[in-house]
Amino acid sequence: MAKNILHNLRDKKGQKAKPAKKPPAAAGFANARKLMDRALLASLAVEGTFSVPGGMAPAAHAADLGASSDRKDGPAAEALGSVPGQGAELNSLVAPLATELSDPDAVVRKKASRSLRELANNGADMRPALAQLATALSDPDVNVQINAGFALMDAAKVTDIRVVMPALAQVFSERCAGALSMTIDVLENAAVNETSRHDALCMLANTLSDSDPDVRWRSAEALGRAAERGADISAAMSALAKALSDGDQKVRDYASTAFVCAAANEKSHDAALSALTNALSNMDARSRAALFSAGIISKLVGMLPEELAAKPPGSS
Repeated sequence: MAKNILHNLRDKKGQKAKPAKKPPAAAGFANARKLMDRALLASLAVEGTFSVPGGMAPAAHAADLGASSDRKDGPAAEALGSVPGQGAELNSLVAPLATELSDPDAVVRKKASRSLRELANNGADMRPALAQLATALSDPDVNVQINAGFALMDAAKVTDIRVVMPALAQVFSERCAGALSMTIDVLENAAVNETSRHDALCMLANTLSDSDPDVRWRSAEALGRAAERGADISAAMSALAKALSDGDQKVRDYASTAFVCAAANEKSHDAALSALTNALSNMDARSRAALFSAGIISKLVGMLPEELAAKPPGSS
């Protein structure tokens, strides 16, 4: 870890930075700002904790990062989030860095989003940054979008993200092309997390009827993966049943696969078979034949009523 940290401390000429000296406590923020990048990171590398210059709290350093006039060129914004296992110290950096996501300079937003991405990956409590990260999915800079997306994906696994569902829905209504697939991945993780599962499933059910076939098949795929990961996706089975008759072949394939995954999951088994039975009963012979020909329904033959398990004319 120390080697990686020190790598971030090299100057533009590739030379190792000289060890930073701690200013006396009385020097306060003025001196600490100048040395914050090096002193804080050197402390992390050597001590493994946030032992900060002048006895100031980590949150104060993170806040000072935002106020520093040279923060765009310093390594701190990018490296703060790359140190694993710092517990409460990492958590204290989340809110101050989140405020940087609204900075007018794209470089600042990119570094802040990268730090938040690493913080989320290392298990920091991301609740103070959820709103800003959701908004950042629509950022003009694609790097900010990507970093925000990965941060939310990690956060959604362990955090209740229902508070930002309206912002996630906005991504679809504004057609933020670069963020659409990542938002669906966020919803998949939220669907696996019991606290936000219902809201995530409702949104994925809605996106199954999106005008863009790529959004529809990705949503069906996400539901299938969520079921495969143990989530009860019963609330989305009705929408998946309609997707079996979608005009796009890829959507039908992923919807069918999602049914297979849901039926294999004891939590959603009954709901999956009920929805599938109803869908097949109301489906025309041609559509049913296409599903059998794709080999999907054959995996569920033993679970279906006899009249529906039989291959319809025209299927291979």
